[in-house]
Amino acid sequence: MVLRPSYTKIYIHLYPPDVHVRAKKNSGAAHDILYMAFMFPPRAGPSSRFNLGTVRGLLAHGFSPTVVTGPEVVGTAREASRSVTLRARQWPQDEYLRSQLPKEITVLRCQWPLEYQRVLAVIASLLRLPLLPYFFKRGQNSMHDVARRALETGNYELIYSVNGVGVEHAAALELKRSTGLPWVAEFRDPWIHNRWEWRMIADHSWRWWCARQFQRLRRMLREIVETADQVVVESPLHAEYLIREFKLDAQKVGSFGMGFEPAYMSDIPKGLVTFPTRPVIGFVGQTYYGYQSAIKNLVDALKALELKGHQFTLVSVGSDPTFQTFANEAKLRSFVPIGTVDHSLALALTEALDFGIVATCEECLPHINSKLWEYLELNLSILAIAPRGGSMDAIIAAGDCGYVLPYDVESMLPVLETAFDDYENTRCKRASSDFVRGYSRQTMFAELAQKLEGLI
Repeated sequence: MVLRPSYTKIYIHLYPPDVHVRAKKNSGAAHDILYMAFMFPPRAGPSSRFNLGTVRGLLAHGFSPTVVTGPEVVGTAREASRSVTLRARQWPQDEYLRSQLPKEITVLRCQWPLEYQRVLAVIASLLRLPLLPYFFKRGQNSMHDVARRALETGNYELIYSVNGVGVEHAAALELKRSTGLPWVAEFRDPWIHNRWEWRMIADHSWRWWCARQFQRLRRMLREIVETADQVVVESPLHAEYLIREFKLDAQKVGSFGMGFEPAYMSDIPKGLVTFPTRPVIGFVGQTYYGYQSAIKNLVDALKALELKGHQFTLVSVGSDPTFQTFANEAKLRSFVPIGTVDHSLALALTEALDFGIVATCEECLPHINSKLWEYLELNLSILAIAPRGGSMDAIIAAGDCGYVLPYDVESMLPVLETAFDDYENTRCKRASSDFVRGYSRQTMFAELAQKLEGLI
């Protein structure tokens, strides 16, 4: 694989707390926007890819974004909770995503005060009072201070915040109050409606503490959605939840799915991998807390089909050990684990699949797996462990592009056998090109750009 060279004219600033630096601006663009997102290249992951794609879309529609984000190297909060002295590992980085940074943007990297949290996180975890990132005040202040200095020295017309670690909206809320600038708040995760996260919090804390934190976050969410000029969410179902919960004007809340970025698709290395036994069923990414039972049941169902003589290959891509753990337990012979790779190589592996797996828990109706869009663009058929009536079920039904699996093993088996039979008879359910085109970031961004123009 050959990585594309990085652009050489990206302006990167690391602001110490007491230094004011004027951001270099692209004077040819129509509107200057302050874009606040902790997750941004070279940090790896779907949120970074999404934010980079959004910035590219802003540039293409006449906006000049300045990105306020975290430092390139930072330990994760999860690591902080596991070890007081852990320092060796950092948030994974993706050099391919770094190479895709447009030369026209300015990136302002704030300091990220994680070190002090290490002892607190361990103590809080032992007391069953885990720290929630939404209320990480020092991180919020760090991002706010860098953004404020940029606003003082630039001529910005709009603030756009995207939650990634939970503090971006809180920082943007303070900026909205002090400047009065139009503000767009985008939610990649549904906060109080994020069932898998609250299940994890409930399992690791006291009941009274979990209830108190939920109400605390609900108050913060209300303040954000009522103060922002536009609220953007991933799925129409999440939009319905917010409108109903907080009695918002329906015109104020819009859905903007993660979709797929055509620029990434054009860089896929060809012919890197082939699998001898087909069909190839694959999962790319991370399994969230609470989804493990669904994955275990899928692996057990595949084992039952393997014992019946069905031929296939199961592939998992990424550092998450969930599939490997259950495949080893089931003694699944047709399993191929692949570790962490950069995004271009992950796409090359995805392109070699026949079926793409997406999964969520039964209560997570609005959740959409970030890989769904790339599976569709690469012409995969979808195997979805997803609740009926949820967002992913609606997409698959609308595109007639896959198979929605029940959650128990016995009920999964006939659906999987139907999918395998359809594959053998070349009538596998796949999305049409017209359907997929609707989820291209280029297609979806036009409507969002029109909303931004209206706010400015």
